[in-house]
Amino acid sequence: MKTKRHFSQEQKLNIIKLVLNDNLTVRQVTDLHQIERQTIHRWIKEYKEFGEKAFLDNSFITKQQYINKLERQVKQLQEEVAILKKVHAYFATQKRK
Repeated sequence: MKTKRHFSQEQKLNIIKLVLNDNLTVRQVTDLHQIERQTIHRWIKEYKEFGEKAFLDNSFITKQQYINKLERQVKQLQEEVAILKKVHAYFATQKRK
């Protein structure tokens, strides 16, 4: 069972800069630091949106920024659910044939 690792703001920024500034691929960075690919992509997205403030403790983020972040996450999950429903419907019709 994996234990959840926590990275400081400085560690996250250093990892992001490997991709953005040092031209390493996300795959190279995942192999180097043993971090999930999705995590690095999420960090890059948050960095591009909020800058270095993205990785401060949530208490430093305004309530509206936090709400906006949660709304984006909800929208993304809704899109994923819609896709899964379509896939499920497709395979259900294929099974009947």
